[in-house]
Amino acid sequence: MEKLENISGIKENNGQLITMAENGGHHVLLKATFIPSIEDLDQEWIESASNSEFSMYHTDDRKKFLEICWAPTEDRIEKYRSQDKIEIIETPELYQKIKKKFIDKLKPIKWVNEIIEGIREKEAIIHSSDSIVVAIDPKWKSEKVEDLHILVFSREWIKTIRDLRYEHLDLLKEMVHTKTIVAKKYGLELNKIRAYFHYHPSVYHLHLHLTHVNSHDGYGRYFSLESIISSIERDPDYFLTATFNYIIPRRLRPAKIVTNSI
Repeated sequence: MEKLENISGIKENNGQLITMAENGGHHVLLKATFIPSIEDLDQEWIESASNSEFSMYHTDDRKKFLEICWAPTEDRIEKYRSQDKIEIIETPELYQKIKKKFIDKLKPIKWVNEIIEGIREKEAIIHSSDSIVVAIDPKWKSEKVEDLHILVFSREWIKTIRDLRYEHLDLLKEMVHTKTIVAKKYGLELNKIRAYFHYHPSVYHLHLHLTHVNSHDGYGRYFSLESIISSIERDPDYFLTATFNYIIPRRLRPAKIVTNSI
């Protein structure tokens, strides 16, 4: 695997190397943490990967991580480039006429389903039930609880919070309970954990984020779990009629779809 292109510079402030590389004539996206250069990547690490959609590896001490996207879309590449952001005011009409058409064409995400089915990232799973799977997010690369990042996947393929209805309240309330599970496991008070969804998400399979209140993830597209439950209890069709404000990079496809249609 040879170096092809640096997307976000050799090293970001958080110790990440993000670069494009070439493997057998195909471009792949590499994201390595606490590895100073592409020459320091463990080749056996890379070569042991099956060419699935997305692969993640870490050393036993979880101090070095490698993520490989084998067929990166332009959206995924743009995610790591420094870029201008815009605010989207998404009315129900805009969603139905424009955004929903884009979302309806999306297919199930293989690597998410493999986590849910227990095929991959088994060591990262800390809880599962008939409805959800709770796993450590690869973003949590330190042992500090202040960097906590846990993902709670719905087993049912729900694409975004726009699809949530009254019949999903039991699922959402089970997700609330995962805060207690995580707090107990990592010795935290409940009020030190926040639970939220991203909208628009980077992965179109409903997943809840559990992070420490001192972190800043989610700014601009943060929708809290508790407020979502409250909204649906007041109005079962809330997400059919609500207007959302969120901030996303201008060059991402969801932003382009909106701006090109106005």
